[in-house]
Amino acid sequence: MKVVLVPAFLVVMLAACSTITEGSSQTLAVDSVPQGADCKLEREGLVIGQVRTPGAVVVQKTKRDIRVVCNKDGFAETSANIKSDYAAATFGNILIGGGIGWAIDAASGSHNKYDANTIVSLTPLGGVAAQASQESRLAELQQLFDKKLITQEEFDKRRVQLVNAQ
Repeated sequence: MKVVLVPAFLVVMLAACSTITEGSSQTLAVDSVPQGADCKLEREGLVIGQVRTPGAVVVQKTKRDIRVVCNKDGFAETSANIKSDYAAATFGNILIGGGIGWAIDAASGSHNKYDANTIVSLTPLGGVAAQASQESRLAELQQLFDKKLITQEEFDKRRVQLVNAQ
């Protein structure tokens, strides 16, 4: 009887391998380019954490993805997704512990994991559009000069104004 109980006990204890080895929470590092952005982490529309970049936040693991929304003065609000995936120990549970190990890990969230590092690239307000607009104004100015509709002096003066307006 003791011989049967020991292996049965070991199977139940090892069955929840992800719960033991990986835990039900995870630390996520969030950074941005440029740094100093205020970011909130959302899951299913609820805020589950906040961080100023570079920084880290501890979240509970689930099968749901996380959306990171970052804001910084002078930059457009930018978001990134952190996908939930299966932890490697989950497959060991299925092979060794069968349904029991998987059920325990699924109930605790331990069979899930997120990418540990996320970098959000922020876009300056007016960034690409402003640069394209400036380039088109410089091209128009060059055309005016090429058609001899403005003098070299007027061209140089307006060009300096456009470049300095950046």
